[in-house]
Amino acid sequence: MVTRDEAITAAAAAFAEGRRIRDSLPVAEAARRAHHATGPSIPELEARIAARRARTTQTAAAA
Repeated sequence: MVTRDEAITAAAAAFAEGRRIRDSLPVAEAARRAHHATGPSIPELEARIAARRARTTQTAAAA
């Protein structure tokens, strides 16, 4: 049986891998993959992803 700590560690690893894959994609492809019928439009997702990446880049440059 998996312990709670093992389950949390496995979930964190899966989440981190998903983010790594997402962040390796071009903005348009990441937006296309994230889009679903009841969510924001693809152009809105592209804008959000680009803004998040810009903030991340600025934070990393400032460090």
